[in-house]
Amino acid sequence: MDSSISHLPEKKQQELAKVTAMIRDYCPAVGLIVLYGSYARGGWKEAGDLAPDRRSGHASDYDILAVTDESDDCDSLVWHELGQACYAANLSASPRIIHHDIDFLNRKLELGQYFFSDIISEGKVLYDSGDFSLAKPKALTPGERLDIARNDYGHWFERAERFFAHYEFDKAKNWWKDGAFHLHQAAEASFKTVLLIFTGYIPDEHYLSILSHRASEINPAFADIFPSVEEFQRDAYTLLEYAYVGARYDRRYIIDEVSLAYLAERVAELMELTRKSCEAKIEALEKMSEG
Repeated sequence: MDSSISHLPEKKQQELAKVTAMIRDYCPAVGLIVLYGSYARGGWKEAGDLAPDRRSGHASDYDILAVTDESDDCDSLVWHELGQACYAANLSASPRIIHHDIDFLNRKLELGQYFFSDIISEGKVLYDSGDFSLAKPKALTPGERLDIARNDYGHWFERAERFFAHYEFDKAKNWWKDGAFHLHQAAEASFKTVLLIFTGYIPDEHYLSILSHRASEINPAFADIFPSVEEFQRDAYTLLEYAYVGARYDRRYIIDEVSLAYLAERVAELMELTRKSCEAKIEALEKMSEG
């Protein structure tokens, strides 16, 4: 793997060195750190590159894969604290770090999981302890990619539809909190369907804002699903975001019928955009496999 990031401005190189040091400090079990995405390939965008009147789009992140050994003792709290520390560092781009152990990574490479295969082929090594041996990535045929996409779509989009059906049952019973939770799950499953079909990878993430951000990189229309122009829109979205925890465990969580109905409309539109986007992608894969 290439370790040169000389194509980046000096400031970016210094920031990535700082992030690398922070990752190693917070989790010493990390033995490999790889920069991937637009900063690795070139063609990244900063805030100044974007039109001020744009409806969607955002500055590029520092996409980073951190690989640990199999005895990784860095729990989710450690990675959360690392994320907060990176945010507090006030860098010119936000670090977006995913982490997996070497056994997981090698299994995915052997199976031809193209998200990780692309990282290995296109990424830039920021740190390598030399302790890990990477499996040779398997190259998937167009037919294999099509089969994977069909199976993933069938599983994940069905989950979204099932959760929305649960919401409708809750609505009929006037169970507003349960309805909010199931709307959250329908939205989460929809975003994850898109990410899986287009990238072959879904993060272990429940925050809709993060999932929406990633989905909008695939299709900017996803950024418009939950508008935030009016206070009512912002407040309703906050309730939906918090519903994953609050609607189940927080007795103080309250959502009214009007907000819930508005959110149901937005989630239904999200599901329709997900369906159209993914079916178009699968159709494109079908044409590739036939050729």
